[in-house]
Amino acid sequence: EVEKKCPKTVSCADILTAASRDATVIQGGPYWSIPYGRKDGKVSIDKEAESVPTAHRLYDYEGTGKPDSLLDERYANYLTRKCRWGSDYVELEGMSPGKFNNQYYKNLQKKMGLLRTDQMLYADSRTSPFVNAMAYAPDSVFHNQFAASMTKFGNILDPEVQEGGEVRADCGYVNSYDY
Repeated sequence: EVEKKCPKTVSCADILTAASRDATVIQGGPYWSIPYGRKDGKVSIDKEAESVPTAHRLYDYEGTGKPDSLLDERYANYLTRKCRWGSDYVELEGMSPGKFNNQYYKNLQKKMGLLRTDQMLYADSRTSPFVNAMAYAPDSVFHNQFAASMTKFGNILDPEVQEGGEVRADCGYVNSYDY
């Protein structure tokens, strides 16, 4: 619909950025300003978009024959049951779905990070103080820090994409060109 009204103007990157911010606000999170004008990349590799591997953490992590040691045993059992049931998804933070809060950090303290990369934030002595601070922060502090971080993140631009990028006509595909 956007492409019909404003052809080659609004990028998929801008749409995704705005949708992420608006979804956060709908869940009770903070609002932050977004710089528009990003370009979409001209390379799309479907293998890079496959589902995030989590099951390997449950059964034979790194050839040990055991679950990942950074995963709480009860949480690992819960995830194993979800896998057996063939569930379509597991919530990243299942304690308070539909709410934007700092429960994610509290879960990391309990070794209940769904993704190992997330759990490493608590396991690493360089970042665990931040996890602890956010776990106990009042909502206003957490919201302000989140908005500031997202603003910084939103200002990161890949020069290659900005220079040689495009505004896709269909977000699922790179534009086709006649050479």
